Amino acid sequence: MSWLSTNTWEASSDGNWSTFSLRVGSPPQYFYALPSTRYTALRLPFATDCDPRTELRRDTDDSRHTDPRANLFWLTRSSSWKSKTDCDSGVDVIDDDSEGAKNHEYYPDDYRAPVEASSREDDIIQCPGTARVAAPALIGARPVSSSLHGQMSYWWLNGPAFQASVLQSFPLAQNNGLAYSYTAGAWYKQSRGSFTLAGYDRSFRGNDTVGMPFTKHWDRPLNLDVLSISVTGAPMQNSSDPVRLLSSTVSTMIDTTSPFLELPEAVCQHFQDTFGLQYNSTIDIFLVNATTRARLRALAPNITMHVGSDYGNPMGIDITLPYAAFDHEIEMCDGERLPYFPIRVAKPEKGNILGRVFFQEALVDSPAIA
Repeated sequence: MSWLSTNTWEASSDGNWSTFSLRVGSPPQYFYALPSTRYTALRLPFATDCDPRTELRRDTDDSRHTDPRANLFWLTRSSSWKSKTDCDSGVDVIDDDSEGAKNHEYYPDDYRAPVEASSREDDIIQCPGTARVAAPALIGARPVSSSLHGQMSYWWLNGPAFQASVLQSFPLAQNNGLAYSYTAGAWYKQSRGSFTLAGYDRSFRGNDTVGMPFTKHWDRPLNLDVLSISVTGAPMQNSSDPVRLLSSTVSTMIDTTSPFLELPEAVCQHFQDTFGLQYNSTIDIFLVNATTRARLRALAPNITMHVGSDYGNPMGIDITLPYAAFDHEIEMCDGERLPYFPIRVAKPEKGNILGRVFFQEALVDSPAIA
């Protein structure tokens, strides 16, 4: 089942990302959403008494807000909401807003999936007090594993009866398997994103693919090796030869919740020197001043990432990202938008991450990259 992408590129505070239409509850409450390979449930900004983000609450009868980032989930307005242990989690009716979805024999009128309150831990800009830069909802794509019968498997909890995850709750997953595909789209080409549950979008899949083995990290189970990173046309480049930013293999995990490439410090330093970036330690962001941004736009350098794994295609494939793929703006707590370059020094506790920026030119087709 392919999710319906929207025409909105400004729904996220961390850049121009293609969002997807989401309706939750009865009557439906509307959200702009992004897929997350880290989470298993729908992650929504709650507007309940147990939500300390009081400055984000908007008491209105119209859940389709003028500001696409102002949509909050009101538990009391959904007659189909069923709480679990507290007001921050439960189960509710989900609707992907796809044309013809209801006509499919396996798509019931009461497709229910787990719902959780979004966390401030996901905020890129940590605002003081209760103020918070609003963010889209997240559609968790990761299945839940279980050792229900003494052996770890994703299949023990597969089926609507368990309501273990968005994917496992979807009726088609029982027939089509626990697969999903996602490409982030590209604002610079006006190419909208694609997100499919229990299958993949054939129109986006090419001939070059790399299989991905599962990792031991329960929240980021897909692993991919970055074998090299090179740049052509960079402003600090003294010759026509590509500049190598990474020459030795780095193991990464896929996490589309993050907009960043989260890489070793030495690699980020090479990016900074090559592109003339300015690191702001207060917000942990690599910013781009107006002069550098204009020059980068004029030069239009390309970043080529050679990725692979021992699982399926050890030779690997090239994913080439134009500078425009990194030309985003991030919203600060006071509403100011600053140009930034979405790379970040990887945290030891998280490891190296390939985030959403990578998937503007790549497709994650669990468990493969195309």
